[in-house]
Parts: sequence; C-alpha cells; structure tokens
Amino acid sequence: MADIILPNTITEKDLIEFELFTVKNESYVNDKIIIANLEASPECLNFMLRQTTWTGYSYVKPGTTQTVIGYGTKEEVKSPTGLTEKQSYSYWIAGVKETEKKLKRQFPLDKLTQSQYDGLVSLFHSSGSFTTVGTEVRKFQLGTFIKQEKWNYVASALINSGSDRARRQAEAKIIMLGDYGIFKDRSLMKEAGIQDIRKKYPDDIKTNISKSQAEFVYYAETGRFLPQLTMSRMRELVKLNS
Repeated sequence: MADIILPNTITEKDLIEFELFTVKNESYVNDKIIIANLEASPECLNFMLRQTTWTGYSYVKPGTTQTVIGYGTKEEVKSPTGLTEKQSYSYWIAGVKETEKKLKRQFPLDKLTQSQYDGLVSLFHSSGSFTTVGTEVRKFQLGTFIKQEKWNYVASALINSGSDRARRQAEAKIIMLGDYGIFKDRSLMKEAGIQDIRKKYPDDIKTNISKSQAEFVYYAETGRFLPQLTMSRMRELVKLNS
C-alpha cells in the first residue's frame, strides 16, 4: 500500500468555518492594538500554564533527555531545596515574557488583536516558532498568512497540522473566537503537585537530589513532613525553611 502524502498547503477548501461558532470575547477578537502595547492576557497565561504541571523536584521531561523542574524550567534543577510553586511560577512567567520580547522583535505587523497575539505567544512559547507549524510529515508555513492577515488560514493550519494537536486546536480557538477554555486556579495546580509528591515519594522519585528536593518542597508548602524521614532530616528541613 502506498503511503498517503498530505499536502503542506492550506487552501480555501481546508478552511474551518469559525463563523459557525460563538465568539467568546468580542473586544479580544475585533479590536486591533499596537503590538508594542500588547501583553499576554491573564486568560492566555492561565491557558498556557494549564498545559503543564507543577513539580517541585527535578525530573526528566517525558520524551526527552532534558532535566527540568517546577513548571518545566531548566533553571535550578540542582537546587537542594527544589522549587516551591511560587518560585516555579516566577521562572515560568519570566520565560513567557522573554518569548513575548522575541515575538515583538520578529513580528512583521504593527497591530494585532489581543486574541491573535495570545494565540501566537502560546504557539511560539510551546514550539519555538510562530512562522511554521506541524511535523516532518505535514508542515505549514504561516508567515505569508500572517503578513496578509488571513487569520482563518492561520487557525486552520494550526488545526490541521497534527503537531501537539490538542494545544494547536485550542490556540486556533483563541485566535478566532477568544475562547481560552476553562480557567484553572494556580492553587489547584499547587495541590496537584503536592499530591504528586505524596504519591511518588520515595520509590517513584528516581534520584537522591530529587528526593531531597521533594522533602523540602513538601514541608515548605504544607508544614508537614513526608513519611520515613529521620529526626535529623526533619530538623534540617526546619532549619532550611526558617
């Protein structure tokens, strides 16, 4: 059987009929703003944060050989105390702001709507590019569509690209509809991270430094100790957190 070769172009017949769906935020979708004055919206930041999890100890990112910590940062992976949720968020938001600076320096248009900007920030931060999307099997060039402000083509390319499918589909909805999905408070993400430590400690946390990080972060966030700790380790954690 011959391999199916998918086209690397978006034509009119490939366009998603976004007009059939409800726009969630009219001003975000319709009002153009000078790009220098734009920042990722609170809704965008929450959407992007929901695509990851908080892990207070270092771990190898699935599918890679890269060790990360917190909300996927490469910073402080060898810290003896790990990263609390608040510290992790500080590193993460700094990374997002750096993505925004790079996007603004490279972007070919002077104005965007908030939803267009948000969708592209998420795409750029996640994939490392806002001008291409897809895989080696099927990749779309977005640069011309962006310059011509053909946002239905951009969004349709995101949906059809097949790369990180759920996130690309969500970014298309952000761009065209101002739909950011269901807000999730950071306190819930912190609680999930605490429960992850409790569930995996000690056997499923692989390295000694990760175990030490988990011990400190759990104590710093909850005021309680993980099981099986010695009294001397408990005293050390109290001293480190003072």
